[in-house]
Amino acid sequence: MLQLICIFITLHINFNRKLNLLIFLPIKLILLRALSTGIPVDGGSDWLCLNRDFVEYVVNSQDQLVKGLKKFYSYSLLPAESFFHIVLLNSRFCQSFTDNDLHVTNWKRKLGCKCQYKHIVDWCGCSPNDFILGDWLKLEASSSRNLFFARKFEPVISHAIINQVDAWLYTPYYSSTSGLESYWENRYHHKDKLDGGNAAALTLYHAGARLGTRALAQLVNAENSKCNVYATSVLQVHSYHLGDTVKNLEVGSEFDVKEQVSSQLGWSSGSQQ
Repeated sequence: MLQLICIFITLHINFNRKLNLLIFLPIKLILLRALSTGIPVDGGSDWLCLNRDFVEYVVNSQDQLVKGLKKFYSYSLLPAESFFHIVLLNSRFCQSFTDNDLHVTNWKRKLGCKCQYKHIVDWCGCSPNDFILGDWLKLEASSSRNLFFARKFEPVISHAIINQVDAWLYTPYYSSTSGLESYWENRYHHKDKLDGGNAAALTLYHAGARLGTRALAQLVNAENSKCNVYATSVLQVHSYHLGDTVKNLEVGSEFDVKEQVSSQLGWSSGSQQ
């Protein structure tokens, strides 16, 4: 909440001559509010499974509880992490409450978690790590619990763990399955909003497009064609990834301490890209 405060100041200048100044200072006021007493208060993850009857109640109910909480949370940060919990516990649906978010999360807070949002909210603001093969026991142990989801998985971090989970759930693929250890990743699209890292990479992509165009032009000229081939712009860029073994040298910026990779690749060289 931003409020304008008017302060009247009297200054003594030059041998007791007084100068009156009227100064306007913008001051941010933080108002601390308390929830209503007499109701159980709870909160937690915003990963929720809500049944249709409860959702219709939240949307359409004119109960003072629902109306009051909607008004309160209209001016709150991250309302999804407690609004539904409180409504559920204090409504006729309270018996359907299950204290389980139904998914397993790969937290490694000592690796790259800086609690960088402590000045804004009362939690660290860190995201979980991607699963890798070294985390397999954590996933395997979830089979004895009432869990149905897991996060996070990224093929750019570990493609092997995705295949292993798939084989665990649905039996292994045949070893002859095409593309089992590889995938394509979109690196750039001409409608993307460019930042510093992508702008540098785009220079590389244009260079690659010019080299490819020159090779194509040589091929066309070899066929005695009268066509002219030239590059106008780069529309999309895809990279082909084979397995999780590093087969090339990648140079980039914005090193991700949490996942131990560079998030902005500027150059790749080697047998695989």
